[in-house]
Amino acid sequence: MANWEAIKENVKVVADKAVKTTGELADSAAMQIKLKSLEHKRDKKYKELGKLTYRQIKTEESMAERIAPIIDELDEVRAQIKAQAKLIDDAKKARAEARAKKNEE
Repeated sequence: MANWEAIKENVKVVADKAVKTTGELADSAAMQIKLKSLEHKRDKKYKELGKLTYRQIKTEESMAERIAPIIDELDEVRAQIKAQAKLIDDAKKARAEARAKKNEE
């Protein structure tokens, strides 16, 4: 009977570890997806800004009223990208520290 209890406990430990690892991977993937989404949004804003700038240069018509809000939006998205990248980096460091601590035990 004791053997079955030991096997049962080992299976539980392995299953718990697998669930934790899967959760960490899902969290990491979600953070990466959010980062890519923000980068896509940034790229669209740069494209929009480029079109307006080109039009302004070619027609000599001022686009300042349309360009200024895009620049503000770009600044905001760039700040969000920086914050998201920091979250990802911090999470990677935390996982590495946890692994190192576990290896020491």
